[in-house]
Order: sequence, then structure tokens, then C-alpha cells
Amino acid sequence: MNTYPKLFIYLYIFLIIINIINSTESITEENITNDSDQTDVIQLNVGGELIMTTRSTLTCITNSTLAIIFNDRWENILSRDKHGNIFLDFNPVLFHHLLEQLRLIENNESILFYPPLLSSLIIPYEKMLRKLGLNQLNKPNDIIQLNVGGEILTTRQKILNRITNYTTNLFIDSNPYKIRQLVNQLREQDEIEIITETTTFVPETTPFFTTFIPETTSYSTMLSPETTSFSATFIPETTFSSTTLSPETTSFSATFIPKPSKPMITTSEYDDGICANATWNPYGITVAGGNGQGSELNQLNHPMGIFIDENSSIYIADTHNNRISKWILGASQGEIVVEANNSKNYVSSVVVDKNQTIYLCDRFNNRIVRWLKNALMEEVILSNISCWGLALDKEGSLYISGHEDNRIIKWPAKEIVAGGNGEGNQNDQLSSPYQIFIDNKQTIYIADYFNHRIMKWFNDDLQEGLIVAGGNGYGDGLDQLKLPHSVVVDQMGTMYIVDFGNNRILRWFKHSKSGRILIGNDESGSDANQLSDPYDIAFDREGNLYVADTSNHRIQMYRIDKSSCTTNEL
Repeated sequence: MNTYPKLFIYLYIFLIIINIINSTESITEENITNDSDQTDVIQLNVGGELIMTTRSTLTCITNSTLAIIFNDRWENILSRDKHGNIFLDFNPVLFHHLLEQLRLIENNESILFYPPLLSSLIIPYEKMLRKLGLNQLNKPNDIIQLNVGGEILTTRQKILNRITNYTTNLFIDSNPYKIRQLVNQLREQDEIEIITETTTFVPETTPFFTTFIPETTSYSTMLSPETTSFSATFIPETTFSSTTLSPETTSFSATFIPKPSKPMITTSEYDDGICANATWNPYGITVAGGNGQGSELNQLNHPMGIFIDENSSIYIADTHNNRISKWILGASQGEIVVEANNSKNYVSSVVVDKNQTIYLCDRFNNRIVRWLKNALMEEVILSNISCWGLALDKEGSLYISGHEDNRIIKWPAKEIVAGGNGEGNQNDQLSSPYQIFIDNKQTIYIADYFNHRIMKWFNDDLQEGLIVAGGNGYGDGLDQLKLPHSVVVDQMGTMYIVDFGNNRILRWFKHSKSGRILIGNDESGSDANQLSDPYDIAFDREGNLYVADTSNHRIQMYRIDKSSCTTNEL
């Protein structure tokens, strides 16, 4: 029986369901993209999450429902949200995984359709494929399940065979997140095989042509003794490469050894461990302090700054105790690593570099102090600066927020990299900047305290910044901030904001107009799900969140839950 009538019936039902579920507001021509370019960007609202992709990715499987919908003919009847994004009623976690599979197929990097690693997502994923007419695609037939640290993961026997000393029956006592990383890297090479060819060279013809596997971008080739070795780089979009041999050579046998197009990621490399669908337990665990206000080793006194190293040890700016204390993970008390002798320093921020050099902001004496590892004395590296926040970039440069000078300074260059145009609310101004964050591109994120906003200052544009959160006045709405103290940004560009005046932590997705409450609420309190004057925030390498709960004299940790993360995000 011809499958095309069935396909159009399913499409018709699919479109009716979408229109019933969603708003029937009219769609203006300005909201609809009629560009026939098959590589244009399409914005989707998938189950409430904004996802951007390209038309070519969505339509790469011929005769699928997606290919028919996005062939530039049906889009004008699809439901859209109030921002003009096409609405699809699917689980965004599953749709992210689908898009990654489509990209691999589109780029000829795979001919198979992989299920999600998490076994609980396989059945919902297959249902989604059926709705989209993608359930007939090739699937691997050697799927097995693993118990990794108590979590069931799904992968291929062929992929695990790449792991040295692998046996068929095993329990892997390891972090599931790291195993997912390893499996994903092995998958990228899954379709690449080693090929041996023997070719006869015709002396009258100088070019030699050979085909290669599109999945591979580089080969290393050994020739016969009559010629030397050579290496050739192939463009994936091309299927032929030419190489000139000397006339003395009549034939050779070439073994092509593919090299991965991307370096393997080892399980020990640093990653913030956060995916788009991660959640955090709103009930925190006290990991430092929490024994009342005081100066004993198991106590804190208004801690205002925290820094987490790669071993998950916590460095705490124990502000009213005029000291820096270090709490090893699981410790019942801290160790004093820096203390002001017979004086005040009112330390508000601390960072530690890869050499274990400690930098602190001495607010009382308006200076930046450095302590080298095992040093007996401090070193003042900057004076006469009203500092509040500190941050280090990947090159080791130090960034300092000048709280009263309304500017951000980079050291040792001693240059102004943000603000410096007087106090104000224009895009080139700041008003009492507090904590700052520097990403891998040296982009600066600033908690612009009295402007109730987060500013983003690009490394290549020092003239003015961009408002990326708040900026809608002083308030407790989800699009507002009230005296933000700190901000950190994950690898996806999502911001985590200490909304000091509202006693809450907000999660603010990239390009979003509002945030979501992650921890706390408008009321101050000391319960496990409450905060009292939070000042700073940090993540460990697994993605667990730490908050300096200042007026409760404690550091709270909120455990991450990655059970809803897709394979591609881990």
C-alpha cells in the first residue's frame, strides 16, 4: 500500500492537534519567514523552551513530517507563541536529542539513529519519532544497558568494545556523567573504518585519485619503499582527493588510518556539569558554618564571598571575622588560611588561581592583597581602590569591581574594561558594581547593584555593555531584580543571579526576558529552603550550587539533578 496518503493523514491530524492546544492568535506576515533559503534559522518553542535550529537540519530526512512542515509551504498555518516562534508540543529534552541526531545525519557523520542514553527516555523518544515520521530510520541492533553508579544507561555493544578490558557483564562504579562523556566521544567515531587499497599507477598520468570516507577529515598514509610517506587532509564535502606520485612508482598499497575530527575529551577534564534541563534540590545542605554567629573554626560571621576549587574545597571570605577560611568537602570545621592580625580587612571576595595563589579584596583598607602558596607575608598589588568583587580569567588576569568608582579594572594591565564613565544607568555606566564573572571568551558579567540589573561587557567592545537581566526597575517580578549581588554563568550562557533584596537565586536563560526562581523566596528565613541576605554563589565541577547565606552565617549547597538531561548535553 502506498505510504504517502497515510503520511499526509498523520500530518493533517498533527497540525489540527497543534492548533487546538495553542493560541489561535493571528499571524502577521512579519512573523513568518518565507525565505526559500534552506539554511535559514528557525526559532521553535518546544514545550515552552526556545530552541534555534536551521531549516536544512529539520528537513534533512526526506518525506518525514518535519521535512513536509518546514518545506516553506505549511509554516503559515502553524501555531506560534506571542513572540512569533513556531510552537511544537514535544518534550524539549527529547527534541534536543533529535536535533543532534539530525545534524549528524545532515553532515554525513552518521547513518544511524541513536536512542537517548537514559533508558527512561527511550519509549517517549520513539513515540515522538513515530509522530514525526522518523521511526523507519536505521537503528543499531546491538543496544545494551549498563548500570553505572546505580544509573541505567543505554548504549551500543560496538561502542563499549572500544574501551580497553571491557567485558559483557559488568557494573561500572563510576560517575554516570563521566561515562556519558566518554560514550558520546566514542560514538563520533562509530561509523569510521580503516580501509586498505591497492592502486596501479599509470606513468603517463601524474594525478592519483582515491575516494575517502566523508566521516573522516584526515588520513595518514604509508607508501611503498619507492616513495616517501605523505599525509593528506580531505574536505568532508568532497569525495575525491588528488595526489601526484613520482614516475618511478608503478603501484602502492595505502592504508588509510582515520583521525578523529575533534580531540577526545577525557573524563578528568573540567566541565561545569550543567545541562539546560538540570534542576536543583531547593532544600540546601549546610556545608560550612551553620553553628551560629561566631569566630570558632566551625562558625562563620557574615560570609560574603565564596570560591570553589577543583577539589570542591570552599574558600570563604568570612567578612566580619576578617579572615579567609578553607573548608574541605565534608569537613565539620574550617582552616584559617588568611587572617588579619590585629587589624580589620572586611574581606568581601576571594579567588584562587591554579598555583593556589589567593587574591582577596580588603575593603576596609581599600586594597587588593595577594598571598602566594606557603608565603609568610601578604603582598599588596593594588592600593586606593574601593573593591568589592574579584574574578580570574583563563589567562590568569585579575578583574576587580571598583564599588565606589563604578568601573571594572583588569590587572596587571591596570586598564578599565567596563564602566568608568561616572555613576549612572546608561549602557556605558555602572552604579556600585558588586561581584563579577568572566567566561572563557573574557566576556564580563557584572552585578550592577543600584541599577538592579546584570550587565554583559564583551571583550572586543569596551565602549558600552548590554543589559542581559533585570533593568526593569526595583521589584520582585520575575523580570526584575532588587540589589543583585552576584552572578555566575554556565557553559550554555545561562545566568545564575543572587537577587539579594528578594532573598532568592534566579536562573536566567540566555536571551530570556525573565528568570526562574531556583532557591528561596521573597521572605528571609533560616529553613533549608530559605535564605537571609545571600551575597555570593558558586558551582563545583559536578554542577552543585553553593550560596553564601550571609545573615544565617552559613554556606548552603544545593544538589544538582541531571536525570532530565539529554545525551548531547552531558
